[in-house]
Amino acid sequence: MIVSFITRNSYSRLSSSGISLQAVLDAPLQVPYQEMILVDDSDDSTRDFIRNWSESHDKRVQITGSELSYVKPTRATARQTTIDSFIRNFSDDWIFSLTMTPC
Repeated sequence: MIVSFITRNSYSRLSSSGISLQAVLDAPLQVPYQEMILVDDSDDSTRDFIRNWSESHDKRVQITGSELSYVKPTRATARQTTIDSFIRNFSDDWIFSLTMTPC
């Protein structure tokens, strides 16, 4: 199983909401997965944080940005990028998609 995340400035936005990115990433650890796809269109340190988190939790991570953004990236282009990456790069049967959208 592959876990996918789509993010945009989640590191800074979550920290101001009272929820840590660490807590969000820790939540699905009970799901047995070894690899994750991160589609991140941030201009903060979200990618670096997730890269460091994945290394410390022995998870391989593939990081990219939205591939289909014509004007600006959207959740839809990020989701499609996740699906395309999954089909192109993995032979697993399942993808578990999580979206980090702070209120």
